[in-house]
Amino acid sequence: MSLKSLVQLFAEKFLVSKKEWVAQQRNTAPSNTVELSLPNDNNLHTYTPPADGLLVLGQSCSSGACYLEVIASGARFNLDQSGTGIYQGFTVQVNRGQTVSFKATADNRGNFSILHFIPFVSQT
Repeated sequence: MSLKSLVQLFAEKFLVSKKEWVAQQRNTAPSNTVELSLPNDNNLHTYTPPADGLLVLGQSCSSGACYLEVIASGARFNLDQSGTGIYQGFTVQVNRGQTVSFKATADNRGNFSILHFIPFVSQT
């Protein structure tokens, strides 16, 4: 058996045995969602995720000014809008132990605001 055939056989066997593990590495686990509250005070708050996963922020504003900001993994995202019937939201991938900063404010926050962390299924 040639070296090329041997390497190919090994790679195929390895990938077949790891197929399920590899597929789960970036699937979320909604049943393990950590519910947090989204303050409406325009102050910068922090959260340190206990695992790799997704941080979801969102709010509705019935009227007036509405602001949402998140700083994660060296990137800053913000939405600054005013008007009526506004929805703002972000979903960002976060890493275990890396602090995420966020702030939100709304003149007339509607009945919808979320801040939750959804971990990935498999952590190594």
